Amino acid sequence: MLPLSIDAAAHGDVGPLLGQAKLLSGDLADTMNGGMQSSVICSEDADLLTPRPQDAHSILGTRMIDSLQAICSVWPKGARPADFHQPLKTDKPVLLLSGEFDPVTPPRYGDDVLKGLSNARHLLAKGQSHSVMAAGCMPIVLKEFIEDLAPDKLDVKCLQRMQATPIFIDFNGATP
Repeated sequence: MLPLSIDAAAHGDVGPLLGQAKLLSGDLADTMNGGMQSSVICSEDADLLTPRPQDAHSILGTRMIDSLQAICSVWPKGARPADFHQPLKTDKPVLLLSGEFDPVTPPRYGDDVLKGLSNARHLLAKGQSHSVMAAGCMPIVLKEFIEDLAPDKLDVKCLQRMQATPIFIDFNGATP
């Protein structure tokens, strides 16, 4: 919806764009998984984040990092192990999933993790972004993996049929 919202703003209707900004900068209490997210971020990431001066005058500014630092200053958190950022190495069966256009965990992250795994497979969901577990036939592939724990034997031909989610042509949704 971002391109549609930008177009609406360019034509004088800033409401949709402001609504999307509110979703990104809103109170974490508004999200269902806010507590879990705070526990993870405060234990694993927050102390490594620093605001960038060049972001100060952007639309979102440094609000996200400022908010996380404020939350984590009082949130209960665990200690990050000394080897936390070392590559994972295991022979356990692992299935890595990436969306082709994921801005949060891009496919190259999956490729990097795969290097230390001797019994793993990295699947790329073409045309998709973040959270690909429910996209297309991925639930079927996941079911097969969970039942057999054999990543190299998975039948993933169905993933070739995946396509990008159609762009919204108006606020009622994508093209039919």
